[in-house]
Amino acid sequence: MKPNALLPLALLALSLIGCNKKSDDPNPTPPQQELSPQQLIERLSTKVVTLNTVDPAGPTTDLEALSPLLRDKQVIGVGEATHGTSEFNKMRARLFRYGVANWGLKMVAVEIHFGAGVALDNYIRTGQGNLAQILRNSGYWIYTTDEFAALVEWMKNYNVGKTEAERLKIYGVDAQPQGAVNSVNWLQAYFTSNAPSYVSAFDQATAGIRQGYPEFNGLTPEQQLAQGAGIFRQYQDRINGVIAYLTTNQAALTAQSGVATYRLAVQHAQVLLQGMTQGGLGYAGSAYRDEYMAQNLKWASEYENNAKVMVMAHNGHIEKGMSPGAGGPQKWMGTNLKELYGNRYYAVALFFNEGSFRASTPSGNQAFTLRPLPQSFTAALSMMQKPLFFMDIASVSQDAALRSALDQRYLFYNPGAIWASGLEDVKAAQGINLVQYCDGVIYVDKTTATTVLL
Repeated sequence: MKPNALLPLALLALSLIGCNKKSDDPNPTPPQQELSPQQLIERLSTKVVTLNTVDPAGPTTDLEALSPLLRDKQVIGVGEATHGTSEFNKMRARLFRYGVANWGLKMVAVEIHFGAGVALDNYIRTGQGNLAQILRNSGYWIYTTDEFAALVEWMKNYNVGKTEAERLKIYGVDAQPQGAVNSVNWLQAYFTSNAPSYVSAFDQATAGIRQGYPEFNGLTPEQQLAQGAGIFRQYQDRINGVIAYLTTNQAALTAQSGVATYRLAVQHAQVLLQGMTQGGLGYAGSAYRDEYMAQNLKWASEYENNAKVMVMAHNGHIEKGMSPGAGGPQKWMGTNLKELYGNRYYAVALFFNEGSFRASTPSGNQAFTLRPLPQSFTAALSMMQKPLFFMDIASVSQDAALRSALDQRYLFYNPGAIWASGLEDVKAAQGINLVQYCDGVIYVDKTTATTVLL
């Protein structure tokens, strides 16, 4: 601790906790000892689990304290405050590797298109293909990094010599239109092998997806929003035709390809329909996107014999609460997963106090740096002088004073994939109530940007 340091502005709010308690409450809570902001942080410091490293290959004794919380979960959501932070990616890989050995984890689910995930799963199952090219073809720059590639390579090496029941799996749960070509390519190969007479009709139905939606070429952003619903409705009709073919010819296709492969084909088509549906809704499609991600994760887990899953996505997707959306309060992927799995879903948000990260700009991906934000909650957490730690919200909340402190909205850096000038400092922060937002937090004091995969 720095006993004489100036307290961050976020701590000022802590000193006001409990000031609005009514004196005529018929069941008054016994008075609590008033704690100064400094005392609250000192007490919180005794409740967290200090972590030693983000290195996926590092010693794991510090992770043993997490086992009682996570070993019985069906789905563990592990977030990230940015899509381009090296330490977040390494920490998630570290947790997954430990979870494979100690919690029964069998699957990684990532915020990438379902079709791209199937290509990755084929890579870690067979070792065939070029990983860098697979990631570049995914349509998601956030995973075209050395850090994520290292996790995929570790999964591939783990699978060597394993039976199908023992091997690890990786799935994409997203359905956004920009990654849809991956599912189109998979289905094209499926029909070529199992229904060659349908290939021409399928190619005609999906030609626009392969060409990158040429209907939007030359349109201004305003025109794209205005005309998008009609354009994507045409794509929905075409994909519904593909689904109808799969349904009508189920018996013949199943006999030809087997039940499991047929089920996968249907899921690819359903994900294509999801993408075209949300694409036609503009900004309002974000709520559908998160619902679809939860549905696709559930499908993948059940398809793989109810495999235990670690899902990796932005904090805003793994969160379990409700947040403002384009059409009002909306459920996120984590909200849907909490409804599906109840207490078997555990959401871990990853936050940082300062450092660099990679984000997308109109001129390409770039690294940016954020300074500590004095009025943020992470600035308060930095006073613990613990550069890396885990905090379970329920455990901390057993202390009434700490529960009251956490059950408030504070600022956290939590930017998305896209960055623009002028977003520095408070404009890059979001008001978050941790009690409502997540089940646990991993705090990283200083961060660095991910390394682009060459």
